[in-house]
Amino acid sequence: MSNAPTTSVLSPPRQTTAGSSIWILNPAADMAFFLATPLVLAAVFWFAETYSGLTALATFSTILAMGHYLPGLMRAYGDPALFRRFRWRFLIAPVVFMSAAVILTRAESQAFLLLVVLWGAWHWLMQTYGLVRIYDAKLRNTENWTAQLDYALCLTWFGVVYWHTDGATGALMHYYRAGGTISPSTVRTLATLWLAATGLVTVLYVANLIRQLSSGRKPSWIKLSLLAISWLFYLYAFGMTSSKIVAFGLFEGYHDIQYLAIVWIFNRNRAAKDPTAGAFTRFLFRQRWPLVVAYIGLCLLFGSYDYVARAQANPRIMQTALAVITGFALIHFYFDGFIWRVREPEFQATLDVNDPQQVFKARIGPKLRHLLWWSAIAVPIAGLLLWERTGRSLSDLEACERVVAAMPHSHKAHYSLASVLTQQGDYARAAEHAGIACELRPGFDLYEVLRSDLNLGNGAPMSRSELDALIASYLRAERTRFDSAELQRNLGRAYQRRGDYREAIDRYRRALDMSDGDARTYFEYAGVLAQKGQFAASAIACENACRLDPNFAEAHALAGAASMAINRPRIAIEHFRRAIQLRPDELKWQVQLALAMATTTDPECRDVAQAQQIAQSVRPKLPADSPLLRDLQMIENSSP
Repeated sequence: MSNAPTTSVLSPPRQTTAGSSIWILNPAADMAFFLATPLVLAAVFWFAETYSGLTALATFSTILAMGHYLPGLMRAYGDPALFRRFRWRFLIAPVVFMSAAVILTRAESQAFLLLVVLWGAWHWLMQTYGLVRIYDAKLRNTENWTAQLDYALCLTWFGVVYWHTDGATGALMHYYRAGGTISPSTVRTLATLWLAATGLVTVLYVANLIRQLSSGRKPSWIKLSLLAISWLFYLYAFGMTSSKIVAFGLFEGYHDIQYLAIVWIFNRNRAAKDPTAGAFTRFLFRQRWPLVVAYIGLCLLFGSYDYVARAQANPRIMQTALAVITGFALIHFYFDGFIWRVREPEFQATLDVNDPQQVFKARIGPKLRHLLWWSAIAVPIAGLLLWERTGRSLSDLEACERVVAAMPHSHKAHYSLASVLTQQGDYARAAEHAGIACELRPGFDLYEVLRSDLNLGNGAPMSRSELDALIASYLRAERTRFDSAELQRNLGRAYQRRGDYREAIDRYRRALDMSDGDARTYFEYAGVLAQKGQFAASAIACENACRLDPNFAEAHALAGAASMAINRPRIAIEHFRRAIQLRPDELKWQVQLALAMATTTDPECRDVAQAQQIAQSVRPKLPADSPLLRDLQMIENSSP
């Protein structure tokens, strides 16, 4: 390829008979950006998950995911010829998409979320197909039948992988939440038909490969490798990793690196070959390493706006930021549908490819075709949106039950149902479906944590081995859910039940450090400190709990007990009185108050007569075997 870097330490790229390279850039660059990227990403995430933590990597992946929207905007508004050609699309579409995103995100429209999810999947699929066609065009393999089979193979196999990972589950959930009426049995039938169609397409594809080989026309081995790598990597990311964080990071990393690379290559070639490319394109996309760094830096800066918004800790600002992110995503999906078409002569000339064929030969004009495509998308989504807005949407529970019926072997479907059942207090059914999710996808952090939370919170006695297994499950999840205060708190609970108070104290401290603190966590932390005999620290933790929730009766009672243990009777009596005021039927606290008043040496707090009066009122209400009777005896024997 004439514009390939001359400084490569690798051997020159193999040439076709027509003299054009079979690579987009050269072997080393194509391997780095398009083929071997999954291996590098998998190794990086494995190392981070095992040794260093995923915090920085997850943050970078999220910023990169949002930042890769910028190059498409650079092309749309930095290329004068392209802007003139699609002026009205570039002017009107951003206003429409951003307005819709702001309005419908605030309305929490499930039909709108379904559009975003499906369009995002289609966008990734078309990026893969585009690269496939580029590599075939590099070999001048431009048969329309081959292009159609490439398209069909990409579409059908993506559908199979999407169905068997968590993508289809989420899409189906949005569909049913919006009020979708297709029955689960029909969904299963459609999935079976899709699988059969995939088998047929695969057979035809292999037959076409054999036909090409027998006629002396070798298909692009790079294309075939890219297809295999793309599907296997998608399946690995969303079907075999231990966390949604890792899956998202791997998937977005591969997609975004591909996208940033192909945009840079295209614009660099355009800047070098076409003097009408525009001043911005000709300046930024020159073959200079500082400009490559500037290009990536601009993308990362653009992608960091969500973190700036989150730093404000304002719910309205955060919701608006989410809407803006969604709006940019839709603009990105829409623009990419027509500014990077391989069949366009400008695109082919820039990348030195020759692909005169179209997958589907146009029999109508481009404007009408564009309108028909949009009608096919907009009409059903608009209908579903109207259906949703008229009150026909389903509850979370109904939607989850339908998804489980449609996809009984989906781990995410069972997890989603377990989560909703947990929120509604149906812990028995929730534990059942959480267990199924763990069996279908062992080691996945969200599922392990939910099952462990349910087992820990049901109050049933647990053996040492059961507690060991539960703690081990939490520790596995900790590697990916590194910033979860709730997980640390539940680990503290588990260690406390096992009798490991020092470890429990450490986990509660981590939970408090990860958040602003809440009354329940401070209270449980205070309880462990009291069991460990650290009453001064326990009293302070209780004071924090009472400050955050003045009506937390148990916290006041524990604060009273801890304060008595460090000889602060006045504070203890105040807390006991407040606890009793909140819960007048709690006899134990009344006994503790009376005992404090009868045994303290502080003359201002000591009131034996009142303590004995409380004891007399409590005694008839206690069972004969109550351990509180010994405290009552002590109070009654106290002398003024």
